[in-house]
Amino acid sequence: MRYKVKAPDLPAYRDILAFLDGRVPIFVVSETRHLLSTGDLSEDCRREIAARGGKVKPEAQYDLEATR
Repeated sequence: MRYKVKAPDLPAYRDILAFLDGRVPIFVVSETRHLLSTGDLSEDCRREIAARGGKVKPEAQYDLEATR
């Protein structure tokens, strides 16, 4: 499953990107929108992202189990 990670501002975005780099696949980066699209995130990664001000949401369009 893929996840969207949204940061509240540029410094938080860069901090989260640096934290995730090398830990999980990062498919899309948008510095202007403070948005990342990542592969599977562990619960520990999600907690760390939240601690850094980010919000994590599943990307349903990449979930093979999702129905339309």
